[in-house]
Amino acid sequence: MACDIGNLVNCYANFQYLLMLSQTQAIDDVHRTVGDTEDAQTQKEGKAIIEAMAALKYEMQHDRKLT
Repeated sequence: MACDIGNLVNCYANFQYLLMLSQTQAIDDVHRTVGDTEDAQTQKEGKAIIEAMAALKYEMQHDRKLT
């Protein structure tokens, strides 16, 4: 991820979000919680959250435009 003075704040924010997703193991935690529940609605919502977090992490890792 290339950073210059003009976009330093944006670059720092992207790095921090990526760091939070990677080091807190948020995706793994949600995955385990979804796997432990029997409620179909909770599983559906949990899977949507996992997909969204994984997509965000991928976009930040590859310096893509965030969706």
